[in-house]
Amino acid sequence: MKKTICLKTLAVVLSVAAVLSFWSCGDDDDVYKFSFVTPALYFAEPGSTQTSFYVASNVRSVEVTTIPEGWEATVDTKLKCVTVTAPLSLEETEDETPVSSGTLKIRGYSGGGDAVVASLYVAMAEVVDYTSAPANCYIVSEADKGYRIDVSRIPGSDRRIEPASVDYMWMTSSKMLQYLTFHDAGTAAFFAPAEDGEVYSGSALIGAYDKSGNFLWCWHLWVTNFNPEAEPVALNGNVFMACNLGASGNGSADESAVLASYGLYYQWGRPTPFMRPRYFNCASGYSAYVYNSKGSQIYMTAEEAQPVQSMAYAMENPLVFLTDLSGWDVDTWVDGAKSSYDPCPAGWRVPQSGAFDGLAISPEELNSDLATLRDAYGWTLTDGAQSAFFFAGGRRRYLDGMVVNMNTAERPEPWAGFYWTSGPAPAEGMHGCMFFELDTDDAAQSSLLLSRELQMSNGLQIRCVKE
Repeated sequence: MKKTICLKTLAVVLSVAAVLSFWSCGDDDDVYKFSFVTPALYFAEPGSTQTSFYVASNVRSVEVTTIPEGWEATVDTKLKCVTVTAPLSLEETEDETPVSSGTLKIRGYSGGGDAVVASLYVAMAEVVDYTSAPANCYIVSEADKGYRIDVSRIPGSDRRIEPASVDYMWMTSSKMLQYLTFHDAGTAAFFAPAEDGEVYSGSALIGAYDKSGNFLWCWHLWVTNFNPEAEPVALNGNVFMACNLGASGNGSADESAVLASYGLYYQWGRPTPFMRPRYFNCASGYSAYVYNSKGSQIYMTAEEAQPVQSMAYAMENPLVFLTDLSGWDVDTWVDGAKSSYDPCPAGWRVPQSGAFDGLAISPEELNSDLATLRDAYGWTLTDGAQSAFFFAGGRRRYLDGMVVNMNTAERPEPWAGFYWTSGPAPAEGMHGCMFFELDTDDAAQSSLLLSRELQMSNGLQIRCVKE
């Protein structure tokens, strides 16, 4: 399946819902509320029109007080909505200088004359439309653009769901994404702001919920300035991504580059990730910080898995690391095919069993001095014709979920790499992976196991391959 990205020039109305309320002692008529229902509207083209509804409690009249130049807005107090029209063009004329963004303000009045104000930030932008390419992971790499995804169907299947809302389950920064909105058509939309012209790197997980607040499904938003599809490399008959799933780089030039090259960690079969380490050298095994939609820090916990673990429970609780997994209650990753639980973006999948066969450590690197190799945090692997750097991200330990990145020497030192494959379990609770490490006593004796069995509770990195 090919990923389809449709870019259209759209106007984004980013609703900053200013909810202002006043109270007095025991008199409900003195309680006033005034706010917009949705935080964002996406316009199909310049000059097109859409409507934003508002909630008004004990507000008897409303007027538009501020309109960015070139924009138009009218209020319908009976329907409680504001109709906004984007500029036909941003070209300057003798009478007008249309602006691409600005703040639209409306003011409501109470019977007693008190006023409340709601503001909408309006901006011209493009939208990346992923609705025709459903997946469990979406790449967000273009700043100052809106994004739209389909939240009404399960990726890789004909199964439909009926969400009533969406929300962040966790995110690495509140600055990274803005204005998450659910639309009745079964889509969710959000905006990726810019920092010096680039997106804020990180990750987020958004969940869909029904009218009763019950969890339905979730999606990983991979926000990165590193294009993971740039210069993919062909190795052993496969086309691999240029970096690990969830990373924002693939190198080790300095500590920042090492930290950026950590991908996310996945327990075998789960479509949802666990965060990278907080520090480049995995000090203390601590995770990078994550936050809920209110900006409060939240934490990963470890919990012993059930004999046959429910995948629905695992998805609804993405920060619960399941120890001693022995199997799922549904089929999850499929060897050599894209499944509904595959964590890779559209057009990519978890490598099949044997995907790493025939690879070897670059002979030039094996002959490098040990100090250089200690700082390399990974090996360049080659099939004899092509080569690619594979970062050593360690693993989340199956016993407690802590990040460890040490070799197996008598006195362990960094580093080791583990990569899942999607092959069938060779034994209960075990699955296949590729493993390598640096022998810090004798680099020439360093290990590379192209197929190794490992407890499926471990959290490992993934290097996606083309479908």
